[in-house]
Amino acid sequence: LVNGKLQFVGDSPVRIAYKVAKDMLTKHTSFITVIYGEGVSEEDANEVVRLISNKAGNDVEVSLVNGGQPVYHFIVSVE
Repeated sequence: LVNGKLQFVGDSPVRIAYKVAKDMLTKHTSFITVIYGEGVSEEDANEVVRLISNKAGNDVEVSLVNGGQPVYHFIVSVE
């Protein structure tokens, strides 16, 4: 979901989280926070951060938080 609307459907939470972040990324983006939930491995969460960081470039700070939320694999905040 992006702003309450379904954006992407897929079978890989890692790829979908990356697509959502990439879609929200603009030239004015400064920060991206990836919050990963219950059932997501730290390895998968780090892969999302790696993919986003590669796309966003050095001017965007990407951080990772273990939120432990039970419903969503990932919550992505783009500022």
